[in-house]
Amino acid sequence: MLLPTDLILEKAFRSSFPIRHDGTPYLRYPSPTSHGVKEEKFSFLSGKYRLYGSKVFLTDKKNVKGLVIFCHGATAGRDAYGHLIASIAKQGYLVYAFDYTGCMQSGGLDCNGMAQPLIDLEYFFAFLEKQEDAKGLRRMAIGHSWGGYISLACLKEKYNVERVINMSGFSSVVDMAVFSTKDNRLTRKMVRGYLKRKYGKIGIYDGLEAMRKTDKEVLVIFGENDRTVDVDYFFHRYQKEVSSNPHIHFLEVKDRGHQPYWSAKAQRYYNEVVRGGVLFKDGIDPDAEIDYKVLFDSEPLVMNAIFDFFENK
Repeated sequence: MLLPTDLILEKAFRSSFPIRHDGTPYLRYPSPTSHGVKEEKFSFLSGKYRLYGSKVFLTDKKNVKGLVIFCHGATAGRDAYGHLIASIAKQGYLVYAFDYTGCMQSGGLDCNGMAQPLIDLEYFFAFLEKQEDAKGLRRMAIGHSWGGYISLACLKEKYNVERVINMSGFSSVVDMAVFSTKDNRLTRKMVRGYLKRKYGKIGIYDGLEAMRKTDKEVLVIFGENDRTVDVDYFFHRYQKEVSSNPHIHFLEVKDRGHQPYWSAKAQRYYNEVVRGGVLFKDGIDPDAEIDYKVLFDSEPLVMNAIFDFFENK
């Protein structure tokens, strides 16, 4: 049961985090099939809501190198990463991706805050255990931003995930809540108490602590100019606090922001054309053309790092 002080935090979280994450209305979100791969839909229940996802693969689901779980970021859902998911599938992997509660195709009046996907993840893995095409495959996970944090939750032993990639992901909901405000012991105590009462112990899962202790391989990728999930507060702190663990690896991408997987051309196009002139100005033309080929242009350094990391055993 939430305390009266928790209601203040609940209101603050809801005001800073969208009620539902249904994407930007002026952007198209092409499915992975538009990038030359096959897709098979699935669904499962997370509590009372049905969540929807896709299995993505190149030719068939049998002759694959392994299984990759893709965890999406905020604002939209899995189809916002269709090009990335397809690129991984083309390397010979079976990719499972689903929209969290309150996101895109999935049910839910709202997303129920930043910790809800941790609960969704538990239901997903229970569903995954019953999937014939997933049996016997080595498991890996990758996520971006909000999904980067969720991917760190895949380090739990019960999920049997061997390798995790955290792209631009924060370490905990507590850290994300306090890093831009007054970060002190009292604030942390209040936020931790609120999250624990709302979600249970799972709500205070700490990805930094998980990286500190894990013997699984983890790759952390950030853009050096990321201010959405602040590179100094998060990435550089990760380097300082868990570099002693030989299983944790780091890649900082020069001249990139929150999407380190974008090429320099894609980053420039987004800054100058999309954000600068198409999507984020008053009076924009909803029919304005966006060059998705440029927007989806990927950074070879990052993509090769992802593929190499998954390939190693």
